[in-house]
Amino acid sequence: WTQVQKFTPLDGLDDPTEAGKFGWSTVLVPESEHASMMIVVGSPGFNQESGKVYIFNDVQGSMVLFDTLTDQNWNHEGMKGGRFGSSIDANHDTILVGAPFHSNGKGAVYVFQRPETGQGFLASQAIYGDDIEEGDRFGHSLSLSSNKAVLCAPYKSVEAIHFVRKRPKLAHQVGSCYVYSQRDQSSAFKLDQRLTPSNVLP
Repeated sequence: WTQVQKFTPLDGLDDPTEAGKFGWSTVLVPESEHASMMIVVGSPGFNQESGKVYIFNDVQGSMVLFDTLTDQNWNHEGMKGGRFGSSIDANHDTILVGAPFHSNGKGAVYVFQRPETGQGFLASQAIYGDDIEEGDRFGHSLSLSSNKAVLCAPYKSVEAIHFVRKRPKLAHQVGSCYVYSQRDQSSAFKLDQRLTPSNVLP
């Protein structure tokens, strides 16, 4: 491996800020028949942990800033601390961004889509999860594949079977993941299934 290029917030037209955590998360979307290679970089510490995401496109072998994303389309009151950009995944049409500390740690996942290849990404949907409570950190990790998304809340407390006494009890921070799907790119993501460890009650 040979270093080809170095990224800093300056490449995203921002001065480096203390605790910006630029590079906390990243995803590389390979070149396709209709789109160039794209690199998405999360900076969840930006602006007092409000968070920001930078999108770079390959232009003749060099990665150039294409777009930036924030939660401002939903965060009208300018609340800080959500850590937008803590987790990201993407393809050429859709970007998912996790903000696990949104609303006292309930968490949120934001969906950005672009109508046509080459255009900018537009705010599309905010997913706050089902049965999510403060501290669950929904959006801590996530994955996107085609029209399916898995969004996880690792601090979710659920009813679990105690192996010794065989009695249900509330198990703290067991965690849950949620499977979402969308019918097509123009439709919203809808919950399909909740995933929990095997000792958790249905």
